Amino acid sequence: ILVLYANNNANDIPKVNIQKIWAAFRILGNHQVTLGPAQDGGYWLIGLKRDKPLSRQMFKSVRWSSNDALSDTIASLSNLSIGYLDTLNDVDDVSDL
Repeated sequence: ILVLYANNNANDIPKVNIQKIWAAFRILGNHQVTLGPAQDGGYWLIGLKRDKPLSRQMFKSVRWSSNDALSDTIASLSNLSIGYLDTLNDVDDVSDL
């Protein structure tokens, strides 16, 4: 199991806590992927269960840093079962507070 906290700035999503990270692991018990959507169309976490080989091209068509990142990722994972965490607010600038 691999869980990546998809955030390069720890203050970017203030409501992330250890309970949400553990919830990601629990979701992976029933799904191959877990996603933590962000309100801006991206995501704050992705978790992948490695019970079968993953494609190196999995994220090739994702439009990163856009409001399409989540939908692009979901489309690239169409052959896998996906479970979702809570949607959280991604604070990019003062207007997001």
